[in-house]
Amino acid sequence: MFARWLTSCRAKIGMKQQQMWRHAAVWVLQATAGLWLVAGCATVTENPAPNSLAWIKIEGRTKDQVHTAICDFFKERRFRKMSDTYPPQSYVYEMRFERLATTMNRWAYGALLEPEVQERIKLVISRAGDNWLITLDAFMVSNTNNAFEEEHKLSGLTRGTYQQVLDALKARLQ
Repeated sequence: MFARWLTSCRAKIGMKQQQMWRHAAVWVLQATAGLWLVAGCATVTENPAPNSLAWIKIEGRTKDQVHTAICDFFKERRFRKMSDTYPPQSYVYEMRFERLATTMNRWAYGALLEPEVQERIKLVISRAGDNWLITLDAFMVSNTNNAFEEEHKLSGLTRGTYQQVLDALKARLQ
């Protein structure tokens, strides 16, 4: 009887030890994966504009070539140029484009009955050595052009979409 009890206790202890080792192994794997993720994100994203949604670098183009290409590119995508600070002697300027938002965006921003939800793109173009750095931020704007205008900055979840837009612009300039 004692031998049977001792064998059952050893079996229970063995099972507990196996469970403990499994939990420890899972914890070590999760910690390792977390460290790889953090280290990978820190080294892969060398974003010169950390607060912007998307960015590109353009090489070997003049200020006028970059400006003209940006205007044509967004005009083809049904955006209207709303503002453009293009000082002749400056190497930093801003441009703003808008177009009517999609129906889904109007739903998302609570303006089903308001047709005036706009998608707004703000670009900052700056000289960085021999390169041009173009950064983009995107917003959904309701009640445009009145005192109750609400501007909602889009989150990083849309980064891929707007990075593709800038990548297409970059392909045009090269």
